[in-house]
Amino acid sequence: MDADYATVRQFLEIGCGCKSKCTVNFDIGQVYHHILNMRELTKEEKDIIVMGNLKCGNGLITKRGKPRKRSMVSYNAFQKPVCKKTFMLDNDIGRSALESLVDHFKQNGPLPRKHGNVGKKPPQAVIYDDVKRVVEFLQNYADTYGIPQPAAPRGSDNTPPIYLDSGKTKLTIHKEYIESCREAGVRSLQRIAFCEIWKSCLCHIRIASPRDDVCATCEGHRKNIMKAIEESEK
Repeated sequence: MDADYATVRQFLEIGCGCKSKCTVNFDIGQVYHHILNMRELTKEEKDIIVMGNLKCGNGLITKRGKPRKRSMVSYNAFQKPVCKKTFMLDNDIGRSALESLVDHFKQNGPLPRKHGNVGKKPPQAVIYDDVKRVVEFLQNYADTYGIPQPAAPRGSDNTPPIYLDSGKTKLTIHKEYIESCREAGVRSLQRIAFCEIWKSCLCHIRIASPRDDVCATCEGHRKNIMKAIEESEK
């Protein structure tokens, strides 16, 4: 047996506990299929149907035309008055969601709800100046501590890479970036946003691996060894 069907049957058999005994006249199949139909609706469609079954007994507006601060709300299901508990079961809605919808209904009437951030830009959103500061910081950092390579890797048309000390990590560089922003009195970005900008705008600036982190003398020795191996193979 379906768990939802069993829940509906148990609820109707035990009753809602209100004085009106509003579950007596309801059929199990009727309530069960209505719950399934509600689950197929979008959030906006479900809100409209739920608000369509709400009613303010003393109206939303006072006789003087002012919004009523407290108004009694009645609930209907299948065109019959029901208690709040039965209404929640029939419309497959939780207590907090229903209370939020009732508050909206009292303030705005049966109008669709809008998210509070619609048309607003979040305060934590990354703006152009934030990206510009990160790019300038990394470029200056690479100019100061980086080791430019003479050319891009073979088979690549990209910009020649600039290697940073392998002892550094993106975490330590980000901490230095935060400190520079603090000294300048400007906003700094979190590490994830910092790394995303680095990856998108300055991918040629890299932290050298231990294999890549060699001086010019070591690099010359490595090339001489490779040439000697090639000559011996010939």
